[in-house]
This record gives sequence, C-alpha cells and structure tokens, in this order.
Amino acid sequence: MRKLFLTIMCVVSGIAAMAQSQGTNRLVVHKGDNTIVGYAINNVDSVTFDAIGEVKAALSVVSTEESSMTINIQRTADCKTYYLAYEIASNWDGYGTVADRIKEINHTTYSVDGNQQLQSLHSGETYNVYTLGFDKYGIEGEAQMVTVKVGTGEEDMFDIVVSNITSSSVSVKITPKDQNMYYSWMLHTKEHYDEAIEKNGDMNGYDNAWWNWVATQYGTTWEEAMRNEIVQGVTDIPKSDWLLWDSDYVVTVYGIDYNDGSALTKTMVVPFHTLVPEPSDNQISVEIKNVYSDGVDVKITTTNNDTYLVGSESASYVNFYQQNGNFLQKWISDVHENASLLHSGDDEFKKTVKKADTDYYLIVVGYDGGPTTEVQLIPFHTAAQ
Repeated sequence: MRKLFLTIMCVVSGIAAMAQSQGTNRLVVHKGDNTIVGYAINNVDSVTFDAIGEVKAALSVVSTEESSMTINIQRTADCKTYYLAYEIASNWDGYGTVADRIKEINHTTYSVDGNQQLQSLHSGETYNVYTLGFDKYGIEGEAQMVTVKVGTGEEDMFDIVVSNITSSSVSVKITPKDQNMYYSWMLHTKEHYDEAIEKNGDMNGYDNAWWNWVATQYGTTWEEAMRNEIVQGVTDIPKSDWLLWDSDYVVTVYGIDYNDGSALTKTMVVPFHTLVPEPSDNQISVEIKNVYSDGVDVKITTTNNDTYLVGSESASYVNFYQQNGNFLQKWISDVHENASLLHSGDDEFKKTVKKADTDYYLIVVGYDGGPTTEVQLIPFHTAAQ
C-alpha cells in the first residue's frame, strides 16, 4: 500500500507540473469493473487512502401487524447513512441488483439506528424491505433485503422472515409465538406447492400423505415419520443454497398436533422470487485438444476472471432436456454443488467421462448462482477402447 501511495503521488506530482503549462492532462483511474474515470489535474490537490470497513445497515423484522410492520436497523461503524425502501414483493421481477432496485423506487435517507414502523401496508400482503448503506464519502456499501408477510387481521401464530435472497440461496427464520407448539414447515418451488394443494387440499393433507409413504417404505409408523420432521422453537436457516435463479418459491408453516398430526393453525405462506444473476462480459473460448476413451483434454481462454462452469453430459441427456425446454435449469440443478466444475481465468485440464465410443457434449457457461453468459455446447465422441 505504501509503495502504491508513493507511486501515485509521483504520478500526480509529475502530471500536475506538466498541467501548469499544458492544462490538458488527466489522472485516469481504471476501476475493477473495467470502467474508466478521469479527473482534471488542476482539480486534484492530493491523493490519500482511507481504510473503510464493512458498510451496511443491517435489517431485521421485529414484528408484523395487520397493516404495519416494525423493523430494526443497525448500522456498522463505517456506515454513515442509508436508504430505506419497501414495496410489494411481486412488483420486482428480480432483474438487476438489490442496490439498483432501491434506487429505482421511492426511498428515504436515514442516519439513525433502532426500530422503525412501516405503516399503511396491505393486510396479508408480502413485502420486500431494503436498505443500502453509504460511507462518509457517499460511496455505497452493501444492500440488504428481507421478505415478510404482514398480518391478515387473524391471529398469526408465526413470524416468518425471508432474507438474503440471491439467485441461488435464501435465509429463512421462523419464530412461533407459542414456543411449545410443534409445527411443520417447508421451502418449496411455487409449482410444487400448487401441485401439493391441488392434489391434497392443504399442506397438512400433503404432509400426512408423505408421512404415510415414508412409513410404508421404511417399515415404521406415520407417527414416527411425522415426529422426525416436525419442530419446536425458532427455526433459523442462515443459508439454503439449492435454489434456481429467477424462480418462484414459497415458505409454508402451520402448527400441528404432536399426537394425531392434525393442523392446529392455518397455514402461513410467504412467497419470494430469486434474483437474476448479473450478466458477465467474459468471453470464454473453448478448445478440445485431445480425445480419449475416457474423456478429453480441454483448453479454456477467458477475457476476465469471472467464474464459469465446465461439465460434460451424454448427448442423450442434453438432447432429452433440450426437447423439454429445461436443459440448463436441469443441468445446473444437478451439478451446482460440485465445486470441481467451477473455474476462473484461463485453464487447461482433462474432463473425464464414463463411456468409450459415446457421443458427449462439453458444457461451458458463466456462473454466479445462475448463468451469466450464453451456454456453449461442444460435441465430442469418445474413442473406442
């Protein structure tokens, strides 16, 4: 850092001296996102560095009522001000970043911590609440978002907070008002939830059908299967990271009788939508160098260090899911937890497969919780043994 400081100061001093006679020189800053910012030298007095820590306004939900909610804001030490905004969750389609969304909608600037009440909300509606912190220089830090359903006027037995929504993950916290009550909860795709309700009438019917199936498969009773899954107290899942990008999900919760499995409360349903990952301008060039009976040698050349996935599947797998229109969703769902498929920058390696004399595809796509570039499908045929 000291060396960098001295280097910049020398550059600034030298250019400033030239600027006295020429008046046309600029200090040019090349930023990490590949953008360039220029400054007129006659406007630059000096260049210094300031160590800034985490900048965010941490957001949590204290309580919800029929037409309001109480939230709590706690700024980090280097967060001077923050934007606060909220909207009906379905108003945002998930494109862009949380920070971009806050700037697009009505927001208010605050510089205090503590509880704040959001009023005049629609009964039973699900809202996104956002904060975006700024440091003392007005430079933005981290954005925060929680998704919460306000009360319906009936007795709501659970506070459910969905937060930290990304393109592939979410945090869920469930707090029962009766800490002794047992309850069943689940995180589903919206499609799966709709199918469960259509087939079983409600979530209690769905759960009972599932527990009966488990009992027959594993030689136990449905009561034992149920008691292995229902819970008491606070459920706090910091990160559930199996989700797909740009997709609808719901969290469901209802109180249940420990003895007979009947529902004790209505089912609370909190919907949310995962984000769309930001596109990458990474240009990924792929070359298959050698073909073997058990794989291929691959050379990858990139234009930046954005991450990308490299995998291989049989041509029959790719063709089947392409015909069904969900190849990329299916493939990323199958492989996203396999860290060995994630690469960054230029690379050379062997990609192994299982069968000789078989048609395969090499699959390459930018990835940050979801696809960030167009997918490349490079066909190859493994050698006979």
